[in-house]
Amino acid sequence: MVNIDHYLVHQARLLSTGANVHVIKTYIFLYEQAIKLHNHGKPKYVHYCDHYERLLRQLVRSASAAKALSESIHLRLSREQDPGSKVGNCNGSWQPECARDLGRVG
Repeated sequence: MVNIDHYLVHQARLLSTGANVHVIKTYIFLYEQAIKLHNHGKPKYVHYCDHYERLLRQLVRSASAAKALSESIHLRLSREQDPGSKVGNCNGSWQPECARDLGRVG
């Protein structure tokens, strides 16, 4: 008997957006169906094929990485546009205020 990885399904649902909701729902459905068919003893599915589980895990990994990168870029852009933020206004040059904000200078 194969159990559904509820954490995997939960993570996939958290990563769904308007752009990828149909893909994620389809992957979750296929993953759950593969487990149900195997667990119900269907002759064709006696051996559990983890193909859809691997696809869903790969999707979660890549979507998680993309989300983290997007949030990082968004945070950096919001700091650069905030006039009160000294860290965002360094423009790549070394300035004592920026270094102090980053913890490099006492």
